[in-house]
Amino acid sequence: MPEAGTPIEITESASPPPLRAQGLREVIQTTKEIETNKPKISRIHAIAKALLQIQGKKLEQAEKQLSVDPLTGLMSKKLFEETIQRETELAKRDPSRKLGFAFLDIDDFGKFNKQYGQATGDKVLSEVGKTLQENIRKTDIAGREGGEEMGIIMPYTGTEERSPESNPSERVRQAIMGIDLKELRQITVSIGTTEFINNESYESFYNRADLAMRAAKQLGKNRTVVANPDPQKGIIFTDLTDNKKYTAEVTIEGAEKKLKMTEVIN
Repeated sequence: MPEAGTPIEITESASPPPLRAQGLREVIQTTKEIETNKPKISRIHAIAKALLQIQGKKLEQAEKQLSVDPLTGLMSKKLFEETIQRETELAKRDPSRKLGFAFLDIDDFGKFNKQYGQATGDKVLSEVGKTLQENIRKTDIAGREGGEEMGIIMPYTGTEERSPESNPSERVRQAIMGIDLKELRQITVSIGTTEFINNESYESFYNRADLAMRAAKQLGKNRTVVANPDPQKGIIFTDLTDNKKYTAEVTIEGAEKKLKMTEVIN
């Protein structure tokens, strides 16, 4: 320890610490490298952007494939059934919100495949899907149920008594009859339609439309049948083609539902 009064000598460093100088040189070198490699970095950025766009398009295509049936162009089965259930829940919450549903089946579709081949059967499905989509209202939703079956969700639509000309399902049936595939016989469909009843289950609503479609098959095909619940008779099936009303006894044979139709005489 220096004695009191002894002057203390202070010296300045001749240069910055070596580490600081080295860090500065690295920054300068890195800056030069960036400037030199700018074109290469730009190309890498462009490639990365293009790859992201391609992935985005693939994702969009995949989502479309999941939502649209590729053969008919209608909503896919999974999304369609989810939509029916959602619309049913909305109708439950609001009793004033009417909801109609129609089940459509191409008559004798198996004969098209057997007689003309699968390619022709696919063409029939495609034309029916196209015609269906062109002849529903903007508020309606059409989807494929599988095989030769399709459906129509009709928000804000009931099945109150109407003339055949004013019934949305009957208009679709008549439009499909107009499909002309030249070498083929006339294409026809059987349609069953019904209206949602307050607080009923989705299954009850869906199955009643299915029964109406089966009733149309049983009554001779190429017709529209409306199913309305009746407190005394269960379900009344109205054939819009001959303007007759029926009840039905339903039996199950294997996996098939069989209907025995009885005309209601007023």
